[in-house]
Amino acid sequence: MKIFPIILAIAVLSAMVSGNSLEVTVYRLTDGGKDYSKFRLSPGETVNAFIEVSNTNTDRRDDDQEIQNIEVTLTIEDLDDGEDFEESFDDFDLLPKGTKSLPFKLQVPIDIEERDYAGRLEAEAFEGGTDIAISEPFFVSIVKKSHQLAFEKLEFSPSRIGCNQASILNTRLRNVGSSDENVAIKVSSPDFVVSTSKSVSIEAFPGRSELDASFPFKSSSQMQSGEYEVSILLNYSGVLQQERPALVVDCSGEIKEYADEDISSQEFSNLNDIAAQNQAGAAQDSEIVQQATNQPIPENAGSKDSLGTILLPLFILGIIILLLVILLIVARR
Repeated sequence: MKIFPIILAIAVLSAMVSGNSLEVTVYRLTDGGKDYSKFRLSPGETVNAFIEVSNTNTDRRDDDQEIQNIEVTLTIEDLDDGEDFEESFDDFDLLPKGTKSLPFKLQVPIDIEERDYAGRLEAEAFEGGTDIAISEPFFVSIVKKSHQLAFEKLEFSPSRIGCNQASILNTRLRNVGSSDENVAIKVSSPDFVVSTSKSVSIEAFPGRSELDASFPFKSSSQMQSGEYEVSILLNYSGVLQQERPALVVDCSGEIKEYADEDISSQEFSNLNDIAAQNQAGAAQDSEIVQQATNQPIPENAGSKDSLGTILLPLFILGIIILLLVILLIVARR
């Protein structure tokens, strides 16, 4: 799902009921306990929150008086790619002084207008022989951050390969902030002997705010079966952001052909060649660096010849000056 930076401002979600004992609030769990304040989110974050439903009847003479068949629905209009976000829950009962928490998750799209979105929290129940229905409005505020990038796509195709087989990491990076960005991207994996870097510019929306890029990887015959992570490091505007997608390598021999309808066998054959070339190039670069580090710096014969050519005339000139000094001393005597 596409995601914009947001401040989720849910207001007036308490004191939902007038004239009955039902009360509803929204909160998040933090290190300090329940947080009933505004929700503040960044792109890609998921809101893990709770709707708290309480029976506020404290009259102990009515301890057997339940609020029955409570049904709660949360709705935020137009938030889910133009559709309403809606979360509903199974019905339940509450004794006096009883409380129940209903968990929900909320994720906000990237391509969404920066404005307030109307929402409502509705509850229906049966109390004291009477049907009750309540509805309370609230809102969600969408606000962009100055600097924020998010991966809209980050997946291997195929996601599972055998030994000596290749996969391609497809990425789509989107600028969800309000500023144009110059981004340094480094993709690396010692397991696949891959290390590549590039610098790109991504404009803020509504400009060219997305970048598509693909990176090939090939497993070797010496690799063990397992899940191998690849590092993608982004550096922009003082922000360091890292993602670690994983590729599964199965060397049991069960994977014999690529099972991806979107990529032909010929394309994967070419991909194998490209990945092998990348690995060979990375290995060669590593070997050259290692050799340059371990070998002593050779002496420069040309420099020695040049030094001798300069010193010989100076030596002869020194002898001549010494002889002239001796002759001058003898002549004075």
